[in-house]
Amino acid sequence: MLQREAELRLAPETQKAYYEAESGVDDDYSWMEVTSEVQRRVVREFGFGGDGNGDAEGGVSAEAALGELRAAAPRNMSIAWWQKLVQGKAKRGTVRAGDAIPTVELWTTDDEAGSSPGASPVGLSSLVPADGRPLAVVALSYS
Repeated sequence: MLQREAELRLAPETQKAYYEAESGVDDDYSWMEVTSEVQRRVVREFGFGGDGNGDAEGGVSAEAALGELRAAAPRNMSIAWWQKLVQGKAKRGTVRAGDAIPTVELWTTDDEAGSSPGASPVGLSSLVPADGRPLAVVALSYS
């Protein structure tokens, strides 16, 4: 199920939905709703009922399957690459202007070679311009 979610998250139609959700057209619809729709689609594709009451044979409900899918992602970051993006929670740091660049890994949304989907680490220090220009890092979250 996580592999299917990973495929769907990177699908062009999903990426377009993420873009449109975050473009500010509808303040009540964000990337979180797009993700929820993707996850609910995965649950349905794997045969769990869409009504939340279990399948016809009295099996696991769609809501229970959805909960298991969401709980599995942090435990399987090799598949659920997006977890690498959300695990580093924001916090006040000690770095000040003029300090040496700390050893920090940033994550791209795909690998450099383009051979497989998923996040790839890039060392912050490797992004410093060779000509001595300063490196500015701007980080934010908008939803």
